[in-house]
Amino acid sequence: MALKLNPERKAYEEFYGRNVDKMPALLADGRSPISIARVEQNRLAYKNGPEDVKTGWTDSYFDTSDLKAQRGDEIKLVLTTHADGSLTPLGREYLGLINPEEGERLVRRGAVNLGIGERYEKLQGDGVIVTQRGKLAKVIDEWMTQEQVKDSLFWRVILRHPDEVPAEFAIPGLHGEAIPYIFGEYQARFAKGTSLDNIEAMGVFPGQCDKNTSEMRAWIVGRLGNRSDAGGGDDLDNDDGRFVGFSAGGAERAEQAGSETTKMKAYTTADLKAVDEAMEGLEGFLNPEVLKPFRELRRKL
Repeated sequence: MALKLNPERKAYEEFYGRNVDKMPALLADGRSPISIARVEQNRLAYKNGPEDVKTGWTDSYFDTSDLKAQRGDEIKLVLTTHADGSLTPLGREYLGLINPEEGERLVRRGAVNLGIGERYEKLQGDGVIVTQRGKLAKVIDEWMTQEQVKDSLFWRVILRHPDEVPAEFAIPGLHGEAIPYIFGEYQARFAKGTSLDNIEAMGVFPGQCDKNTSEMRAWIVGRLGNRSDAGGGDDLDNDDGRFVGFSAGGAERAEQAGSETTKMKAYTTADLKAVDEAMEGLEGFLNPEVLKPFRELRRKL
């Protein structure tokens, strides 16, 4: 049964099956695969939305546009989409390597072989963050506390913190909102008797790679019930892959229908605080009836 991910119009389309088969179809459909950041934006955007749409996002795993290129302990975090969901030229090129032909010569259990020519060496530039496996987080291959997740280089990059990624990739506020939401929602649904300080989730499981091998895989973000972990070792030829294609045109139509889909989260808690302060400042100058519709709108946010 296909997931329901949209309240009305299809800004998003599920591509379920082997990644090597589904990525060409997704790109040919004029869509870009969604990133982990966009998954988390949707989880935030629909936290008070229709239950089937909300759980479609929180209770599912997603293969994403965020790629992991690895040679030994060196890891390149590859952001193939800008903040608005559009593909980068480099991203389109390397996502294009996830195809059936490559699937016939996948190296090491289902990863694209970057040892051909200079594929690995040429994977550089904006949106490519080079680091070491042990530097992705203080704790690797284990669940983390909320503070450890917040401090993790991996999550700071993947959730597009402005201090870690170029401006065209950055999504201000997402890192600060998504992590507390995941921990809070996990506690509410799966760990009611546990304090937030003792809950561990959002582990980073990058996978292993021999120093003589250069490979590429897609990062997967787990469902909430599995603590919304991030995995970089899944095979691209698994039968249960799940990419989701994003259509900017579909998002615009859905937005006209009253849905937040282009940016998913058009405001932050800091924005709401600023609105509240501005409203208080106007109360002494304007007729209360003039401000009434604005107060009603604010209560819905």
